[in-house]
Amino acid sequence: MRGDQGSRMSERIKVFISSVMNKSQEDLSAEREAALEAVSSIPFCKPWAFETEPASPQGAEDAFLEGVRGSAFFVLILGKTLTQPVKKEYLFAATNRKAVFIFAKEAQERSEEVETLLESASVKYDSFESASDLSNKCRRALEKEIIRRVTDATPMGDTRISNVLLDAQRLKSKGERLRVRPIVPPKYSSREFSIESISIESINLGALNTQLIVIPPSKVRGVFRTQDGNLMELDGRLQATHPQMLWKFFAEAPDLSNPLGFVQFVSRDGISITQLRARLESAGYELTSVWRPGVAEKESEGWEVYYDEEGHYLAFQDYTRSGVEQAVFMVRKK
Repeated sequence: MRGDQGSRMSERIKVFISSVMNKSQEDLSAEREAALEAVSSIPFCKPWAFETEPASPQGAEDAFLEGVRGSAFFVLILGKTLTQPVKKEYLFAATNRKAVFIFAKEAQERSEEVETLLESASVKYDSFESASDLSNKCRRALEKEIIRRVTDATPMGDTRISNVLLDAQRLKSKGERLRVRPIVPPKYSSREFSIESISIESINLGALNTQLIVIPPSKVRGVFRTQDGNLMELDGRLQATHPQMLWKFFAEAPDLSNPLGFVQFVSRDGISITQLRARLESAGYELTSVWRPGVAEKESEGWEVYYDEEGHYLAFQDYTRSGVEQAVFMVRKK
């Protein structure tokens, strides 16, 4: 069951907006516009409203019911009156097990049909005073249901994941970028990434080289706003790999005692280094080694600590006058 829900949450949820549309009977155009804006601002949601649909050879009633059939959520906005088309849409949504949200405008008088619908509805309705009030209440109600569904589709019902997805989608919808922490090497802690796409399976970040970086939402501790901008905190690490400076997510958190990360010791002139040097040279890169204290100076000259595909930096140890020291392999474009 959870796997099916998870695959459905990878796509945007269609939300049908229903209300009286005949302005001579009752003008709810401001309320419909408010609901449209509220739904459009919600992650994973896509509004369905008759006025925004393209021309179709279908009759109006068939088009309405087809829209309800293809939607998962049904938002009903009620005022003083109720028309037959709206009543049919509601009954069709209810009998087809759609998630129904009813919002009733506060009015001095409501028609008997409206009162009857509210009394007989199997769901709790909410009242609103104005279009802006409706927008806020509609957004909150839909977000609460989305969180419930995402939580239901995640292992152990993890509400943290649903909040991460919602927070990330809000940034994406605004085109905002974010920093990622922990990041290796730490000198890139101020680098920002774009949010390219989001599903329950992954949050895909974009780097400057058009690379997509796949982050499992279950490995994101949170998405926050800080004084320095937006930040994604990982349960793991984002790390550069070489030679093409590709970013990869690793489930292991960085070793806080070693700012360079995890080390793979190799022989200084062994066959693995000889082969690596040949591959890099053929790709237009050069490889060198430097004693650990000299890494920062080399970086100022354009060199980067070399990290392999497994996220390890390569190093060897040797005896010096100071004792055993570590030399680190570094790479740069010729």
